[in-house]
Amino acid sequence: MVNFFIFSIFFFKKNKKQTNINLTGDPDQSIYTWRHACVANLNNKMNQEYEDKMQIFHLEMNYRSTANILRASQIVINQDSERIKRQLRTNNIQGNPIVLKKFQEGKDEAIFIAQEIKRLLSSLKPLLTFSDFAILMRTNSMSISIEEG
Repeated sequence: MVNFFIFSIFFFKKNKKQTNINLTGDPDQSIYTWRHACVANLNNKMNQEYEDKMQIFHLEMNYRSTANILRASQIVINQDSERIKRQLRTNNIQGNPIVLKKFQEGKDEAIFIAQEIKRLLSSLKPLLTFSDFAILMRTNSMSISIEEG
């Protein structure tokens, strides 16, 4: 992702024949939007202005995720038609199958989470304790049914 102001500096340098520019980033991450970075600046403007001089090296190797997680994420991110096309890969193990659950109500989800934690605790004692678990949520309000359950 590239901030338009930074792109403008590059464009100015290009016109001054100073074209040694190195950009590093992950177009699938949007953590710098608060700095006005926009993948379209990289995808469109940089390609248009520097296509004759630009070399792109895609960093496609993922060192953290299992193959199952990476395959599922690739299916999701490939739906973005404006995404810079890359094929992520890993040498990691397949990993556990992904389980997707859909619940009608938050209460049902809370019950499932509690039952799953209990199941794992009972089958993997003494390897796991309650402190080994974390529940990640997109927003704070999603935790209400779990906290009240």
